[in-house]
Amino acid sequence: MLLLLLAALFLGVASYGQVEEGESAEAPPVGQPPAIELVSAAGTQLAVAESSCVTSTQDGQGVGVCGDTEDMKPRELSLVRPGEEIVIRLRDASVTEGTLEVRRLSCDIETFTELKLEAGPETGWRVDIPPGQYELQVYADFEAPDGASGDVSGSLGIFVADDQSQKVIPVPDTFVGC
Repeated sequence: MLLLLLAALFLGVASYGQVEEGESAEAPPVGQPPAIELVSAAGTQLAVAESSCVTSTQDGQGVGVCGDTEDMKPRELSLVRPGEEIVIRLRDASVTEGTLEVRRLSCDIETFTELKLEAGPETGWRVDIPPGQYELQVYADFEAPDGASGDVSGSLGIFVADDQSQKVIPVPDTFVGC
């Protein structure tokens, strides 16, 4: 029974997808972490959900739900230009503190650069890194308007290039994961 409960929790935490243009994003159910999004000229990409803990109040009682995963690689890459401004945001929540680690999209997990997320719903970042494929590892403590709070982490991908049309694409099959 416990195994079924853990599996259901994991599937709930890991069930993010890409938001299509014009699609309405609904608030997450109680106990679910807010989605992490990357917004660029290419469109909106949702992070691959990783570890999270959410505390909220239900029927006057404090309720906490946590889910833990290993470091996940992004499933998609947003094609962005050098110098382009992109936005990292939480859907229906505000960051109280957090980080964005930029790593080359490879088996090397060494951090290329690290940024502090701004307090509030979003952080802008001017892409000032060399062309290539990168993983954006996001970790944020958050507060939501419904009183929920906690932490959330996820993985996004970008492909920095001058000569690519701006869109969100799947990570190429030629990528060999760690």
